[in-house]
Amino acid sequence: MPDFPKIILFGISSGIAAFKIVSLIRHFKRHGHESIVLMTEHAVQMIPPAQFEKASGNKVAYRLFPEGFDYKAVLRRRRVEHISLAEKAALICIAPATANIIAKLAHGIADDLLGTVVLATQAPVLICPSMNPNMWNKPITQSNVNRLIAMGYHVLKPASGRLACGAQGLGRLPSPASIRKEIIKMLDHGKQFAGKRIIVTAGGTEEPVDAVRILGNRSSGKMGVCLAEELSSRGAEVTLIHGRMEVWPCRPMKLIRTMRVEEMAQALRRVVANNDALVHAAAVGDFRARSPLAGKMDSKRAERALELVRTPKIIDTIKRLNPNIVLVGFKAETGPGLGQAAAALIERSGADMVVANDVGGKPVFGHDENEVLLAFPSRKARLLKRTSKRKIAEEVVDELAFLLKRRLKRSAVSQARVLG
Repeated sequence: MPDFPKIILFGISSGIAAFKIVSLIRHFKRHGHESIVLMTEHAVQMIPPAQFEKASGNKVAYRLFPEGFDYKAVLRRRRVEHISLAEKAALICIAPATANIIAKLAHGIADDLLGTVVLATQAPVLICPSMNPNMWNKPITQSNVNRLIAMGYHVLKPASGRLACGAQGLGRLPSPASIRKEIIKMLDHGKQFAGKRIIVTAGGTEEPVDAVRILGNRSSGKMGVCLAEELSSRGAEVTLIHGRMEVWPCRPMKLIRTMRVEEMAQALRRVVANNDALVHAAAVGDFRARSPLAGKMDSKRAERALELVRTPKIIDTIKRLNPNIVLVGFKAETGPGLGQAAAALIERSGADMVVANDVGGKPVFGHDENEVLLAFPSRKARLLKRTSKRKIAEEVVDELAFLLKRRLKRSAVSQARVLG
């Protein structure tokens, strides 16, 4: 098993299947991983904490305010348990995850130790549902699960079979073997881009028309933020250069705020030479006012002509600034010809991949879902049917990992030829 840093936190909520997690904790301990178990107070009523303490070798935590809590001691030490646990975690696995804990996490309710740790952590979180089939199939539960997935949580689909309550159907805790495999996979992803420096652009640019009004677009920045978070979660050192956004990243990264197209271009020129890849997801405005007014435009006039001029195409300059960078572009179009538009952008900019989408069909701007075409210079394009932007980010980052590995291999071959 690969060697991973930090600690695995296991969150145990009040499902009878909790006893199955004991063997999982023992497995990770045998392979040299430290585990700490956090239980809800209801879970403590179902299974003795001593079983988890014996398996992990660590004391179980379940009280948000331990006996003898003294705020003065907290102020002296500058240490709070739920923050300390959140910062130690390499990964949090909640198994079993009841309908109740899923609902609370989906809506940011942190009224116990487990909820506050999850809310405070920047580590990946794996949710392993376990509940009666009727509870699992309820629209509100499915809505909560989808909400968690959209926010970046990983959810394992429950298994089907006979449950402790006697019911038959979908709702059994996923097998310990499948949970173990998912934990290893998620931890491995956390190191995939270690040592890589990657720029992501996001959001929309804004060009002044006068001292008050701007020329902008409807980009929310959601896609770019999902990409930046996914890269950060896999170990990349991310710089997010952004315009106006409706959302903000929850992962550590460097943020550079820009407004106008030229500001974004300048920010990229300063950093592009020292990075391995650029994912250019920002909605860069195509036009600006030729002569913005210094003051406020008079609103009493019935008509006013606004002369627009083209802005420079930032993406076309990137390979000239850094020929070795892996470049991922984005292309928004309306109507047919999406593939041709993506191919033209690849030809013009030298992009290694283009993510193209039709913004004239189903809602895209500000929404959590999209349908995109992944286009490449020498590979067949691949369509991603409408899915969450979080899932699209995972697919794009998977492709980026392949492109970076291929670049490294080509570089090694070229170097060998020179030495030969």
